[in-house]
Amino acid sequence: MTEKQIGSLRNSFDEVQHIPKLEFHSLEYSLPPSKSHMIRILALSALNHGTCKIKFNGVLGLDIESMIKSLQSLGVEIIQLSENYETTVMISGIGNSGFHTDASTIDCGNSGTGT
Repeated sequence: MTEKQIGSLRNSFDEVQHIPKLEFHSLEYSLPPSKSHMIRILALSALNHGTCKIKFNGVLGLDIESMIKSLQSLGVEIIQLSENYETTVMISGIGNSGFHTDASTIDCGNSGTGT
């Protein structure tokens, strides 16, 4: 390849744009029920500072229940409320304090995503 051809393959980033961090006090998304998404949202919420409220339209499956129990065994406070085919899960995140447990094993059930 010629120098001109090589130069045309390179990206030209003439400037770096810094995007400021956004601070959300309240954020609402409406997504279709998804086992994998719910398990990942639970994990991220557990790492968060503060409390997250998640509404799930439908019945929580065994994998989601296993993830909740696993996080609770790691010291995360989680409260579940079910009403009219909708489940609300309140998660008090651990923030910088980190997970803590006295258990030598954590039972994730048969949840591959939960591990």
